[in-house]
Amino acid sequence: MQRKEGKVLGITGGLLAIIAGAYMFAVTVGGLQIGGWGIIYGVPSVFGISDPELIMSAFCLMIMLFGAMGIAGGIYAEKDQLIAGILMIIPAIFGFALLSVMWAPVAAMLILGGIMTIRSGK
Repeated sequence: MQRKEGKVLGITGGLLAIIAGAYMFAVTVGGLQIGGWGIIYGVPSVFGISDPELIMSAFCLMIMLFGAMGIAGGIYAEKDQLIAGILMIIPAIFGFALLSVMWAPVAAMLILGGIMTIRSGK
């Protein structure tokens, strides 16, 4: 029974992460202007790269990849519970490095889904 809930939480959390990453990409890199105003953001240099569009593109791509890992964990929950749980817990933890508080609902879904999936395999 816990496998089904873990599967649903993993897929839902992954989809929310992909939506958040795509929205952030549209706002910061794509130039989507909310209310007609431009959004100004400051990005520090990372590994000697100081181009904000390149850094934000990589940032949003990593968020979407974490979402894809969560979805893969949710889909894989029926076959191998341990690997599926790990595929859900790893992006939940590392997502805090990218989005911190904004990642909390997604992380809660992925961590709960991962723990429920791992516990169902025992």
